[in-house]
Amino acid sequence: GYYAIVPDTKTGKIKQSFNWSRLDIAKAHGYGCKVDLVVASYNHAANEHLLNNPKAVQTLIKELLTLLKQTGGDGITLDFGYLTLSDSEPFSKFVKGLRVGLKTINKNLCLNIIASPIIGNTDSHFAYDFKTLNNFVDFFLLTGFDYYGKNRKDQGHNAPLYKSKNNINSSTLKYQSLGIPSDKFIVIFPYFGKQWSLRNAKTDTLIRLVSYNEFHKQLKSKCVCVFDTLSLTPYYSYNENGNTYHIWIEDTLSLKAKYKYVIQNNLAGIGIWALGYDSDNHELANILVNNFFTAETSKNEHNMKPNEEISNIDDIIKVLLIIDISVLFLLLLFILLSLRVCYFRSLINRFIYFFYAFGFILFVGTYFLIRAANFIN
Repeated sequence: GYYAIVPDTKTGKIKQSFNWSRLDIAKAHGYGCKVDLVVASYNHAANEHLLNNPKAVQTLIKELLTLLKQTGGDGITLDFGYLTLSDSEPFSKFVKGLRVGLKTINKNLCLNIIASPIIGNTDSHFAYDFKTLNNFVDFFLLTGFDYYGKNRKDQGHNAPLYKSKNNINSSTLKYQSLGIPSDKFIVIFPYFGKQWSLRNAKTDTLIRLVSYNEFHKQLKSKCVCVFDTLSLTPYYSYNENGNTYHIWIEDTLSLKAKYKYVIQNNLAGIGIWALGYDSDNHELANILVNNFFTAETSKNEHNMKPNEEISNIDDIIKVLLIIDISVLFLLLLFILLSLRVCYFRSLINRFIYFFYAFGFILFVGTYFLIRAANFIN
């Protein structure tokens, strides 16, 4: 998603577009990438005013559709923060109207909603009528970070998977209980961290956000890593000028655990906030590719015909079946030969026979153990 379009919540007109109209979306399409327009607004009072103003809502929808048609964008992602229960109905109407408008351009255009992490007793997650929104929305994107840092005096995990009172797993389960199906649920993971200063025993101070690129090039070498095996999240600690600093940031190990969580729970996928924060450091990209792609898929994804992947798998199964039958045939032959061992009168011949027999049994046993292990995995 391209971040972001900012609407004027009084009139519905586009206030800031950050050069959206100048994007070379056709070039992105050439690489197989889709580009969605992110619409962002984070002021509760302003959002409430906009959503309860039908004229402003229609103006916003019209201007968003115009931007998409001008540039050939692939959809819209709504990032409306700090909504409350009273905003539920007007927000659903806005989403429905936007979906209807998108279909007039292209029925395949995507409409997504960004959902905030569930922290404390906030009712922001109840601002959405998910049963209604499911009829119009393609994907719901959980921002899987900012669990500590906003309005907190104590430091903590930026993106904990487990352990802490509020975490990615608890947010996921809560949203699913509210009606979001797994195949529509995407989790956004951060390529940035938060730097805290431990100046006294009572208060920790959030200093700033740190991109992975800055951390890797300027800070990591002087830090000691502490990995929390319960939350599956690390922090990096260092001392400077008499102060102790902690940086809560993702690394390859924590991201690998998060990607595994998404795959094992059959979620729709992942997002990254934000692409480019790792710059020319390829270790995070490598983890992403290794977990969600294969070299063969990347190489042939544009050339693959329908059902070609399934046919390739069927061919592999046939080959393995032939090998299994061959091994079983050899095992049967060995058993038949064993019946004649009693006719070997020479002790040397018996020794040689049993030597080869032991090797063969070891081979067959190892083969089927490997096949069983591959089947389980």
